[in-house]
Amino acid sequence: MKAAISISELAASIMALPGPVVMMDTCSVLDIIRAGHRADVSSLVVPAAAAFLLAANPPARRGWIVALPQVGTEWARHCAQEGSELRNKITEAEILIEKFHSAAGIVTPYLTITFSALRSQTVDASLVALSESVMNCAEVLSPEQELMMRALERSLRRDAPAHKGGSIEDCVIVEHYMELTSVLRASKFTDACVFVSSNSRDFGPAGSPLPPLDAQFSSMGLEYVKDLSRARTRINQLAGSQII
Repeated sequence: MKAAISISELAASIMALPGPVVMMDTCSVLDIIRAGHRADVSSLVVPAAAAFLLAANPPARRGWIVALPQVGTEWARHCAQEGSELRNKITEAEILIEKFHSAAGIVTPYLTITFSALRSQTVDASLVALSESVMNCAEVLSPEQELMMRALERSLRRDAPAHKGGSIEDCVIVEHYMELTSVLRASKFTDACVFVSSNSRDFGPAGSPLPPLDAQFSSMGLEYVKDLSRARTRINQLAGSQII
């Protein structure tokens, strides 16, 4: 990950080179790997991640990816496990398709790709690498004391994303992202600000955040979507053209 900087520093950089801002939690980065095998994660997350990676890299920057240090820490803790799970699913699929070929050889001519080909292309390693590249491309916000206190107060009130028995981490994330959005909007920033998370349990269904997040996000123009594919679609919709 990059070195962490303050919200004011990042806001100044964004205002100097405006473009849509995508704010990630750990789930949204791990979903790049999960897209290879989980039915509840769209495969379109993969090309969207590649598009955001391209857009957020200088010199032709067209957008920004933002994360907090704990997002990188949590990603590092789980990425190997997610990659291993994908590899196991590919292996299981290889076995099933081989059995299918044996039982119904007549189907073989109609199959244009085999799972052996997928294995040789190391799909799991490629998706882990893409996820890591997105993580390393992100601008990292330094935790700020006032916002940490707001996160603690939110957690004590059990305001979403807090809940009984949960950690404070999601509250820390949401307080910092809301503050960044507020600072940008106060500077007349008009591009999309999008929070990406598939953690519907804590944040609510995509597009319908739990209270009081619904009112807070709406008041500052912070969009909430499930994954990078939906973030890409929403940003392009708001722009009126395909900018990502």
